[in-house]
Amino acid sequence: MKIVYSDRYDFDLGAHVFPMRKYALLRARLAEREPSVPVDFIGLDGEHLPLDDNSMDNALSTWTLCTIPDVALALREIRRVLKPGGRLYFIEHGLSPDPEVARRQHRLNRLQNKVAGGCNLDRDISSLVTASGLEAEEVSNFYIEGPKFMGYMYAGTAKKLAAG
Repeated sequence: MKIVYSDRYDFDLGAHVFPMRKYALLRARLAEREPSVPVDFIGLDGEHLPLDDNSMDNALSTWTLCTIPDVALALREIRRVLKPGGRLYFIEHGLSPDPEVARRQHRLNRLQNKVAGGCNLDRDISSLVTASGLEAEEVSNFYIEGPKFMGYMYAGTAKKLAAG
């Protein structure tokens, strides 16, 4: 198994800050469990994956598509490395369909981008995934607790249908 992660950002999850640059805790836990398949850690931004075409069974994206500068390129890269029938599993925040919330997201996006490590509030994740050539299978949308302009979620899967 290859675990691809970004070493550009730190993530604050409640009371714990997870520094992606170090990732030592996850590596240590995996080493303790002696996984039945090899695990490789690859630090990158997602725009250029050092993997062969059609080489990955599945990909996972959790709250990262908001920060990748060229998200369309990153999603095309995921499609490139997925085997036919491979899936992208994702949970991301993004653009709300509620016009009032969306206006607030667009208005605050530049500030959010500057203060939150490049995070964008107003990316339409479903459209971006579909534009990459992946076919959305299941997508659930919902708000999480907190300000609506920061909490519209996309959770789902998208499948690569053909090689390429």
